[in-house]
Amino acid sequence: MLHDKAPSFFRRTGEAERHDLFGRLHAELAAGPGGGELFDAVPVETGASTLLTRLDGRGRAAARPDRPAVLLSSTSWTPDEDFSILLDALVAVNAAAEAEPTRFPPFLVLVTGKGPLKAHYERRIAALRLPHVAVRTLWLEAADYPRIVGCADLGVSLHVSTSGLDLPMKVVDMFGAGAPVCAVGFPCLGELVRHGDTGLVFGSAAELAEQVLGLFDGWPGKSGAGRRGAGRGGGTDARDMEALTAEEADFAVGASNCTREQRAEATRAAAADATRHGSTLLQLLAAGVARAREEDWAVNWTRDARPAFLRV
Repeated sequence: MLHDKAPSFFRRTGEAERHDLFGRLHAELAAGPGGGELFDAVPVETGASTLLTRLDGRGRAAARPDRPAVLLSSTSWTPDEDFSILLDALVAVNAAAEAEPTRFPPFLVLVTGKGPLKAHYERRIAALRLPHVAVRTLWLEAADYPRIVGCADLGVSLHVSTSGLDLPMKVVDMFGAGAPVCAVGFPCLGELVRHGDTGLVFGSAAELAEQVLGLFDGWPGKSGAGRRGAGRGGGTDARDMEALTAEEADFAVGASNCTREQRAEATRAAAADATRHGSTLLQLLAAGVARAREEDWAVNWTRDARPAFLRV
């Protein structure tokens, strides 16, 4: 079986590219509804800083320590994806960040794509009052889409297969750009998203909110930095790139069919494993994605598909 891989132009976006991209997008991001406290907490000086970066004394772009956590979702805005799951989760995430602002970061949630339900959900987004979460819908130039994906700290997939057989290509793109994902579960998802290794599988808005808060608890720059679930800063590559055990692999494949309690237990085990390696759960997932990226599209095609076509 040949599983698709992202093309090589999906990768982590470097700081200079981030500085340019978010400099160009800032006016659009700042003009959106809600999330005002994020823009107050992360002030931007035109040319010198963006939401994610600032120039150092030598004029080089570097990540700013007070930057927001970036969540990214891509959607075609159709009934196949229930976007209300993400919005309901973000209400809970905002409540937690509002209650403990020194523990959780502000969140910038970017949603790319266009489709028939976009206006409907944009009205819902505008009606929300989420001071610690800024939700922005974007339609990007083709060259900028891989760049924005490469800026994500976490991808969110709401794709549910109507046939039960197709896998979300947006997750393939996110993995290509090095971003772990939280993905709504359906029967064949385990072929792509391995719970506790390359991402987390959820079944409801409440479960998604719990996962996001766990991953960003103590985001770098907060007083709780270093707690389980903190961001990418510091630590070592989780598991030192070692493979899943057979038992873990079996669970990962079937995670979308497991109960919420079983997934939560597997998540706790993965977080404990990350802590033992001096890392965080988010870093552990990023390391799992890095393993999955070791084989790119060309290698995958040449080894698994090309011989079959040559035989024909």
